[in-house]
Amino acid sequence: MHGPLVKAEYVSHYPVFEIRFHYRDGAKVVSGQRTGKFDIHFLSLGYVGEGPRYAKAFLDAAGCNRTATEIDQIRPGEVVVPADSKVGRIVDATSPSSVVDNRQPNVSSLGTVFTGLQTDLAVSPGERALALLMRANDGQARVALISLRDNKEVWAKKLASYAAFNETADEIERYSGIAFISADRLIAFGNTENGSAILLLDVRDGSLLSKLTVPETVYRYDRDPLWADARRGIALMSGRGQLLVSMAGDNLSIVRCKPTHLATYNCMMAFGSDSSIYAQKNSSYYRYDNESQTFNKIADGNNDICAHEDGSIICGGGFDDGSGDSYLSVYDPVSNRAERIAFADCVFDVRSAGPGRVLVCYGHGRSSDRDIALVSIASRERHWKKNIRRAQYRGAIICAVPSERWALIQGDDSLMAISLDDSRTLWKRSRKSGEFINGIWVASYRRVYLNRSWGEDDKKGAIDCLEVG
Repeated sequence: MHGPLVKAEYVSHYPVFEIRFHYRDGAKVVSGQRTGKFDIHFLSLGYVGEGPRYAKAFLDAAGCNRTATEIDQIRPGEVVVPADSKVGRIVDATSPSSVVDNRQPNVSSLGTVFTGLQTDLAVSPGERALALLMRANDGQARVALISLRDNKEVWAKKLASYAAFNETADEIERYSGIAFISADRLIAFGNTENGSAILLLDVRDGSLLSKLTVPETVYRYDRDPLWADARRGIALMSGRGQLLVSMAGDNLSIVRCKPTHLATYNCMMAFGSDSSIYAQKNSSYYRYDNESQTFNKIADGNNDICAHEDGSIICGGGFDDGSGDSYLSVYDPVSNRAERIAFADCVFDVRSAGPGRVLVCYGHGRSSDRDIALVSIASRERHWKKNIRRAQYRGAIICAVPSERWALIQGDDSLMAISLDDSRTLWKRSRKSGEFINGIWVASYRRVYLNRSWGEDDKKGAIDCLEVG
């Protein structure tokens, strides 16, 4: 009616909360106490509560681009004008992101590798073998090594042969894990009646080389198989604080990192190309200092974390109820600086998507549609976005494969591969209602291994293998 908003003038604080909105044609609209005519006084600024949330949505639509934190800090006398935020925002790209690869991959099933509940999909350095810590559907837990050449079992041992582990579905899913801590050594752990046991195993035959016991329950984050770094012979898991386990020869040692509040299964982690260790918990993410054995906060970020191939650390931000700021946080270890890129909705998942680019999943609420978008970090451009119907609440992006220019996404009733060039669907597979999938790409054999789990109290699972031609 009046054209674009020119400025929003904040006049007074509680109890009036008067704001004057100035439009291009000279019109002014005053938001203040209820008058019976205009009931827009809820657009209050300058404090923490519901009012700033409504004001943020209004100002976003007007192009003012203030974050929730900036709106909370507004004081009488300030004037808000379009595009004056100190925080960068995503804009849609005006040119194609790249030359589009129109080839349609040929995908075929190689069948089920294992039937039962599986914790991690641990691939060896050099991609020769897959290590599993699993609970068969008959209730028996095992550790096994699978040859990636033919998907055949090389060896398998009962988990109980190493220690008196608890083997319920919940214990195996949440409180156990397996990973390669070097090319020829495996690290595994599980919950016992008196705490947890951490094992060092020989890859050749599964023989036990070393065992540590700790008096607490140990976790690893349930969506991240990368809790061990085979390049450095270390692993990071949560106990009473973060536990940094190191391999020296055929022995294990443990460091109890500070602060202790970085604990429980929802602490995520990443190993940077700068040889640093990163952890994310609650509303912040941290970098480990070897000398002080302490994780120090580097930036805000409360959803997912990944080490980008260009060396930066990426973290999502926001809350599913829409409160607070929603953003992508990008930390540069070289400059020791983090920058925020503001989003309209909570950023749930982040994955490296090639040089300078990141794949993000963002949205609102726990059970709703999500948008998947390809974003350039430097230019803050969104090259495309794709709506996914009732995407997985957390973990909608199973994996991104920049070298192949596609990513795997799990939606309401399907698993789909989408093109990183233009978001088109390349191929689909069915997904059961309530099923959770994580997966890995094994480049040397051009295969996708999918770890599928479903059910409530006594979960079932399977590992399926797809070959991509």
